[in-house]
Amino acid sequence: MMIMLLGLIVCPLVALLLYFSWMHTAPLHKKGTDAMIILGYKCDDDRIHPLLLDRLAASLELLEMYDYKKIILTGGPVTSAQSEAVIMKDYLVQHGVNQDKIVLEQHARDTVQNISNCQTIMQRFNLKTSTVISNSFHIRRTQWIAKFLGFPSYYYANRSIRAVFKQGYCTLYELKAYYATIKVIKNRSVIK
Repeated sequence: MMIMLLGLIVCPLVALLLYFSWMHTAPLHKKGTDAMIILGYKCDDDRIHPLLLDRLAASLELLEMYDYKKIILTGGPVTSAQSEAVIMKDYLVQHGVNQDKIVLEQHARDTVQNISNCQTIMQRFNLKTSTVISNSFHIRRTQWIAKFLGFPSYYYANRSIRAVFKQGYCTLYELKAYYATIKVIKNRSVIK
């Protein structure tokens, strides 16, 4: 009886540890590409969420190393009056980023739309390669969506033990996000 009880406790903990490890070990690449794409994150009352701030910090880190032709900021006004893209633009310009390189995608309301709309923007500007910036917990699902849409890209996030702990809830929430994404992708498959 004690062994069964121990198994009921240990097995879910091991599964959770394996899930967290898998989610936060997606390959990351610091790359100079034609475009940098920064995925938005909800900005309640037009304030930059700490997770979005992590994405912006990662982008500033890469912008110090590489010269991208365009910086695509994506995200509509999901929980704010302004779009996530405009809020990110203001932040980056305040931190010395050349606003002439910035392209706004302000209509996306989820990651599938983010990637799909960025594909269109890249075609419009004849950009061939991209580096997508997000959070560590979000990279695996973003890669999966991009693969489905035929959008090869590199991915980067600030990954640290501290960041992983801060992203604990979001890592668990990604299970629900995967389920929602499957439904969206199935609908897109029917439409195509």
